[in-house]
Amino acid sequence: PANKLMFRQQLHGIRLAKAMVQLHGEGVGLLYRGVGPPLMQKSLSVSMMFGGYATFRNLLNEHGGLHCPHLSSFSAAMLAGTTEAFLFTPLERVQTLLQDHRYHRRFKNMYHAFRMLSYHGLAEYYRGFVPIICRNGPSSALFFGMREPIKDFVGIFTSNHEGAAGMAQDFVSGALLGAGLSTLFYPLNVVKNKMQTRVGGDFFSLPSAVIYVFEQRGRSIRRMYRGVHINYTRSLTSWGIINCTYEILYKKLKHERDE
Repeated sequence: PANKLMFRQQLHGIRLAKAMVQLHGEGVGLLYRGVGPPLMQKSLSVSMMFGGYATFRNLLNEHGGLHCPHLSSFSAAMLAGTTEAFLFTPLERVQTLLQDHRYHRRFKNMYHAFRMLSYHGLAEYYRGFVPIICRNGPSSALFFGMREPIKDFVGIFTSNHEGAAGMAQDFVSGALLGAGLSTLFYPLNVVKNKMQTRVGGDFFSLPSAVIYVFEQRGRSIRRMYRGVHINYTRSLTSWGIINCTYEILYKKLKHERDE
């Protein structure tokens, strides 16, 4: 429901109260419409992000001839983000359509939406692909590049880096990074959603879509960020948990492997 509120604000540039009135008018039965794609996407995309980054980094270090660790890490993160975009854009596409009230009668569920899009060709599944690549690649690079420095900075405020204190460091660093990066790239999500709510017809380029949405928002940067408060509040919690859980599992698996 929180994501759907944010989506309506992104799509229409409306205030939170008006978005809540929209959802209330549609009824409880449609509140979780479109929940299928994010349920499938979230765990898979995070796995791809962390696992893909580690895999690409190892390949680049062993076979890529990159002698600079920062360059190999940056390249690995960009490759992981691009791969994630290629694999999961169709799920984001269908989620966008199912959350848009204009398509409630046209698409019955996730399977039906996938089937109906097939009549428009493969490219229709990848409408909005460019802003997703522009979001995923750089955000992954910034996340992995800043994760350790932010964790070290948070660690200044505590002398104990093990146990609960270490978990708190991982949670806080992940939460700060997740909230910061999702806020930084928030306008790209606004443009992406606008592009993906169209079915059939011409494909907008990213520059033309940015200009169109910016004009629609009355040339106001502030209106481009409507719904961002829900976004960073959600990201604080989710990315804190994701980063903390990753570190726990990584240390446990590494310990078992070393034994």
